[in-house]
Amino acid sequence: MAVNPSQLKNILLNTNNFSGTNKLIDFICKELINLFYEIEVIVFRNNTLICSYNKDYQSNTIKNKELLSTILAKENSTYKTNPTYYRLKNDLEIAVLNLKTEEKDSVDLIINTLNLKLENIFLKEKNTQNSRIKLIENILLNTKDGIQVADITGQMVYINNEVSARLGIPTTDVNKYHVSDFEPLFKDPINWNQHVEVVRKKGIVVIESTNYHVGSKKDIQVELIVSLLEFDGKEYIIAASRDIEERIIARNALLASKVQAEEIVSFKDEFIANMSHEIRTPLNGILGLSRELTKHDLPEEVQEIIKHLRASGKFLSSIINNVLDISKINDGNFNLNIQEIDLNQTLNQVTSIIQPQAVEKGLSYFVTTAPDINSELYTDETCLKQILINVLHNAVKFTNEGKISLDIKNCKDNTDQNKNCLTFTITDTGIGMTEEFIPKLFDKFTQEGTIEKIKNQGTGLGMSITKELVEKLGGRIIVNTRKNKGTTFEITIPFQKVNGTKLSEKAVVDTSVLFRKNILIVEDNPINRLVAKSSLRKYQCKITECENGLEAVQFLKTNNTGIDLILMDIQMPIMDGFEASKKIRNELKLTTPIVGLTANALHFSKENYENFGINECIFKPYDEAHFLNTLSSILEKDNEKVPFDLSHLKKITFEDKTLFNDIILLFFDAIPETIENLEIQLRNNLFADFKKTIHKVKPNIHTFRISEIMDDIDYLNEIDESDFLNTNTTERILKIISTLQAVRTNLKKHLI
Repeated sequence: MAVNPSQLKNILLNTNNFSGTNKLIDFICKELINLFYEIEVIVFRNNTLICSYNKDYQSNTIKNKELLSTILAKENSTYKTNPTYYRLKNDLEIAVLNLKTEEKDSVDLIINTLNLKLENIFLKEKNTQNSRIKLIENILLNTKDGIQVADITGQMVYINNEVSARLGIPTTDVNKYHVSDFEPLFKDPINWNQHVEVVRKKGIVVIESTNYHVGSKKDIQVELIVSLLEFDGKEYIIAASRDIEERIIARNALLASKVQAEEIVSFKDEFIANMSHEIRTPLNGILGLSRELTKHDLPEEVQEIIKHLRASGKFLSSIINNVLDISKINDGNFNLNIQEIDLNQTLNQVTSIIQPQAVEKGLSYFVTTAPDINSELYTDETCLKQILINVLHNAVKFTNEGKISLDIKNCKDNTDQNKNCLTFTITDTGIGMTEEFIPKLFDKFTQEGTIEKIKNQGTGLGMSITKELVEKLGGRIIVNTRKNKGTTFEITIPFQKVNGTKLSEKAVVDTSVLFRKNILIVEDNPINRLVAKSSLRKYQCKITECENGLEAVQFLKTNNTGIDLILMDIQMPIMDGFEASKKIRNELKLTTPIVGLTANALHFSKENYENFGINECIFKPYDEAHFLNTLSSILEKDNEKVPFDLSHLKKITFEDKTLFNDIILLFFDAIPETIENLEIQLRNNLFADFKKTIHKVKPNIHTFRISEIMDDIDYLNEIDESDFLNTNTTERILKIISTLQAVRTNLKKHLI
């Protein structure tokens, strides 16, 4: 069927509307089907099906040219004639089936036109692609990040201008170099191969490295983002690099600043710790000896002087504590000590410090407590006293005439029904403050610049510490003041109510356990040794004194059985308390309780002390009652110690109470016979029987985890007859007998 010329013209004109290959081919194929209804059009690229069309515009099952040839070769093929093939640009090929002779010229014209159009399109696409390639090449070549490519052997294949400038080689000479020319580590092929495997495994690797300059310029530090690329059947290592010289300089400066800051903090901590130690040590003597004076029958006015002396000493101690607390707060290590207090007693202690100061300046001092206040509260008493004393002390210091008053009232805490909330209002008739200074009042090391500052020198820390402590207690502090009209501080603090069993009703430590105990005091300060001895005098303790850790260790080497408790100062010359305690535990193998005495509360760590074998620690200056209670508690615990551990027995009996108790009773009943046999066998040199006894008791020693003699049992189980009666063996046997006796004494207490 001949094609209408106008139809053909329209088709050819419409090809101008398509700029893309696929859409143009699709248009032509559909138009051919419309013109020549019986034909089928199949498009291949490199013998692989691209698309196919028939009268229903449906693709058939032909997937490649070979399959088409196979179908045509069959006798029952539906195709009436062999296909006409048209080769086009870019490896395209069109097969037209069932084409009639009279239709061929028209189809030839249409497809030839298609081929010409395709050539134009391909040319445009190639030009566009070339432009893009040039753009990408230009971007890669001139980007400020370095781009370098090596093949899988490490041979360089590409570098951009940035890398060229860094390495000192022209981009055109890149093929003359290997990665090992710029990274000495890769001179060993093993290192390079390992590097390639890491990149292959991880996909992307980020590393910091050095670009070594081939010329005279300096080497520079770079960050490399390394990846692996497969192209045209080959693998390449691509590294995008960035100059990080400035980053490293900044990082090193930051690290240097960090080190400097840490050194400053360390210096500060060391200074505060040393200051604390140097003040606490003599203060312990002052408070201790003044306490001893109160035990004597002295005139009333002397007792009153001593009372104020002790109150001031305790206040000085609390100041030291709170300077340390500020340091701990700044370091995030501050902990409150919440306990039951008697508010009236606390206020009396505050008054004993503040009232003498007020009277000395001719000021009136009043304390008013609302009648509905419950004096039994839970709080940190030291913090509360420090808050009140700081504010009242300032009130006295900056008031020249008039009065100071402290009023305490209840207020409500709507957030917690179990809490009381008290407001402490402190008012003075002093010099007041300017409005400009109030925002700076709670800053550290700050005082208002007036003549009064010269008269009333201070650290400028008091109000800063006060605010920190108020906030730690969950409270708030408000100030109202007018210059030369006085100042009022309103401090509101929540308190936990006392419900149920009070702390004061808990079991009291029985200090009678101290009676006639042998106590070793290791302390370089003779006054502090005197204070400790004075506190223990009424218990008729036998006291031995050593002036340093080395002297104590040497004493205990020859006197290791008579000492019941060791009081160990931590900071001493020659050998400190830590080192001495470590030697007592590890070298002398003594389990005697050790109580540390330290004036350094800043870096205290209970775990650290325990690691050196110190059972408990007391801070100087110490309260006598706390001192005696601590020593008594340690001695009571030592008396309660058992030489075995039943956790293993519980495990192997699966916590079956009956089985657990039966095993304990069997061992309990067997111990007397074991002890008797060991004594007879040792006395009569019965080695063979002795070996049987040891072999028999060994499983029980391990089952009950009697650690003190486990090594001795294992040793005796292996000896031969020649070693039986030597001194070492005899001592071990006697130790086993003594330990078994102690085990039997405590064993039945653990039946369940």
